[in-house]
Amino acid sequence: MATVEAKQILVESQTTNILLVEDDSAHAGLIRHAFKQKAPKTRLSVVQTIGEAKAWLAQSIPDLLIADLRLPDGHARELLAHGEELPFPAIVITARGSEDEVVKALKAGALDYVVKSATTLADMPRIAERTLDQWKNLVDRKQAEEALRKSEERFDLAVRGTNDGLWDWPDLSKDEEWWSPRWYELLGYEDGEVPASITNFRAFLHPDDLPAVEDAVRAHLQEHVPFDTEYRLRTKSGAYRWFRGRGQVVWNEDGKAVRMSGSIQDIHEHKQADEALRESEKRYRNLFDNAPFGITLTTLDGELLEASPALAEMLGYESPEELISLADKLGVQETLYPHPPVREELIERASVYGQWQATETQLRRKDQEPIDVKLLYRRVKSKDGSIDLLEGFTEDITKRKRAEQELAQAKEEAEAANQAKSRFLANVSHELRTPMTAVMGFADLLLSRDLPLAERREHVQTIHRNAQNLLILVNDILDLSKIEADKIELDYQDCSPWEIVEEVQSLMKIRAMEKNLALAVDYLFPLPKTIHTAPVRLRQILINLVGNALKFTERGGVRITVRCVRPKDMPPRMQFAISDTGIGMAPEEMAQLFQPFTQADGSTTRRFGGTGLGLSISRRLAELLDGEITVQSEPDQGSTFTLTIDPGYLEDGSMLSSLPDSSSEENYPAEANPPPSLKGRILLAEDGQDVQRLVGTILRGADLEVDLADNGQVACEKVVVSLAQGEPYDLILMDIQMPVMDGLKATRRLRRAGWKGPVVALTAHAAPTNRQECLAAGCDDYLTKPITSRAFLKTVARHLGQQLPSNALDRPDSPTTKSPGLMDSPFISHEEKAELLAQFVAELPRRMTRMKEASTTGDLATLQHSAHQLKGSAAVYGLTEVSETARRIEQQADEKADPETLRATLDELLQRCQEQLA
Repeated sequence: MATVEAKQILVESQTTNILLVEDDSAHAGLIRHAFKQKAPKTRLSVVQTIGEAKAWLAQSIPDLLIADLRLPDGHARELLAHGEELPFPAIVITARGSEDEVVKALKAGALDYVVKSATTLADMPRIAERTLDQWKNLVDRKQAEEALRKSEERFDLAVRGTNDGLWDWPDLSKDEEWWSPRWYELLGYEDGEVPASITNFRAFLHPDDLPAVEDAVRAHLQEHVPFDTEYRLRTKSGAYRWFRGRGQVVWNEDGKAVRMSGSIQDIHEHKQADEALRESEKRYRNLFDNAPFGITLTTLDGELLEASPALAEMLGYESPEELISLADKLGVQETLYPHPPVREELIERASVYGQWQATETQLRRKDQEPIDVKLLYRRVKSKDGSIDLLEGFTEDITKRKRAEQELAQAKEEAEAANQAKSRFLANVSHELRTPMTAVMGFADLLLSRDLPLAERREHVQTIHRNAQNLLILVNDILDLSKIEADKIELDYQDCSPWEIVEEVQSLMKIRAMEKNLALAVDYLFPLPKTIHTAPVRLRQILINLVGNALKFTERGGVRITVRCVRPKDMPPRMQFAISDTGIGMAPEEMAQLFQPFTQADGSTTRRFGGTGLGLSISRRLAELLDGEITVQSEPDQGSTFTLTIDPGYLEDGSMLSSLPDSSSEENYPAEANPPPSLKGRILLAEDGQDVQRLVGTILRGADLEVDLADNGQVACEKVVVSLAQGEPYDLILMDIQMPVMDGLKATRRLRRAGWKGPVVALTAHAAPTNRQECLAAGCDDYLTKPITSRAFLKTVARHLGQQLPSNALDRPDSPTTKSPGLMDSPFISHEEKAELLAQFVAELPRRMTRMKEASTTGDLATLQHSAHQLKGSAAVYGLTEVSETARRIEQQADEKADPETLRATLDELLQRCQEQLA
């Protein structure tokens, strides 16, 4: 029956965690089986050694420990307390039944022991239950003893430490009381100094207070009303002091009052202060109700306790009660303060009680309008001293603040206007004087002496160029004046939006090429064939925006994106987005961007020049075209200016899905500017077949002989053979990074071998240190990929000692060119370009397969080399995004980046390549 009861108790209880330390697997199995059958909620953890048990106990405390007395690495006593109390009960089990060992284990802290047998091991759940009950009884007894000890300590401390005097009337049938030492002290006596004949507090009670005290005792006994009353007691000096007396009756089993105990508290000063406070409150209430300024009393938690009539009137309420009622619903913060941080700041500043603080802030009227107020406030205690309050006096200063703000704003506007005009005059003076100096200076040179015709022509061109700059500046000033006077004229007509964009691109591309920047156009179809607008002004705005983008861009390029958008429930709108990779702007700079005479900041003017009129004029013109200009920008991340205009009525079927054929490169007649004709034999050392094909096509198009070498070693061998045959190369174009032997080693070897001819380095590395390294190795020049055909052929001609015709490279580039590169060359036919690009794109899958295999096998050298080749090839084909992604892979392979990083960048490169295959 006991076993069944034990099992039932364990089953119904919560999960019990037991640690079993037993090296005999058979015994452990019997115990585990017993618990599984009789106490399934038990969680039994089994370890075999003292070390394993210590490690387990270091992490967790079991509800019960069952340990074999002798284990392979020690004695079970090592797991017990050694004289200290265990935080859990323990049972030792033994096969030998040695009494000495068992006694030692029990002394060490075990509660029970078991001699191993099939019966005892099977009965282990009942034994465990018995031990847990024993442990619980021990714990309960210790807790009760500790609670009693602490209770006695607390009582003693309470009696000695309380500020109240304690009394006890142990038998209500007798007239004898006990008083604590503090009771004597409060009446001015030493402990026990009161004569023995005085045994009841009535001897000290003021006669006038006796009826009230007797009534309070009677109400407590008969009606069970708490005994809590105030009365006066005579002190040793004979004077009476006010005390608050509290007491509680003890009833016996028959419901008869047999005992009463309580305390007295000295409240004499409080009673005097209350009287003074009542008089003060009369004066305060008179002031509160009749003061001309607002008065508030609030808790620190945000409860409005009082509001004066003057404050209610100031805030537009009919009465203080209406204001307080609203504050109860919404809170003081929401009702009075329009700015959330204000109240917290007031509380923080009023940290010293009674110290007045002054501030100017705003309060919210009933109609939600804010008013400016001057606030005088302080922190005070409530009447009963239980909570802190804020007492405030409020004066309406709205009229004064508004007058001050209007005066300050007028002053700031006047100063800002004056500064803007001063900056504008300084900028205009600089912009006028600079070209005027050139005009006057070169005019004087033309008049002062005879000059060769070429030099005179150069001087006249300089005068003409600077005069054009002066005319642009004068036109900007006149345009702004006309806009301000509302006298500018707009000539509306039907025009082609893409023709206007191509004109702008053609005009601005020279400026882009001078800075080695890309200037590309993206047409997002469908687009209208014609729009109805003022083409001259549209062209002027676009030129201004593109010119600004080029001005403030040092690297990368500018992209014009043309689209036709159809906002919901609105007519179509034409958008021209000009994006750059320039210096960008901060929000505070964009705030004043379109103001006349103003640039982003002074450093912008000093660094880039200009008057700051262009954007102001462009925005005004955009508004006249029923449009707008918006801007998005971040510092060092570039800017995007978006021009949106009204395209007029668009007829059905007038939308184009692609540009007309007239916009293609074939419209530029090849015979207008024939390709240059050069003479010479060139060795191109380049391991990338794409670059070999493209550069070879460019060179052969200029009538040059081209020989190829796949690496530096082959290049050296071919140079040696050419010297031996008496037909040396006129120029070597040397790629720097090649297999077998790189370009730098090859150049050094050629120079040591006596090669005197020119060597021009070709590389995708563009850092200044790379240039210095190439020149130090013996190269005569340095070209970085991507290379424009203009710069490339000029460099080749210079090192061949030949000169290109002045108009040989003046043919405009295709408006659809993605970015600068040899593919922009006007001397490769459209068919040749298509074929070269198709070959490059067709080889992309093979390249990607090789790079992925190298990444998977950890062959970082092959991966780096393949990425380098792709970087250079993509650059010369104008595929900037592919080239940039390949550059990052090359860098990551060189830095031995982790496989996850490489895999992510390879996936990105695959996406870029797939975009080209699409």
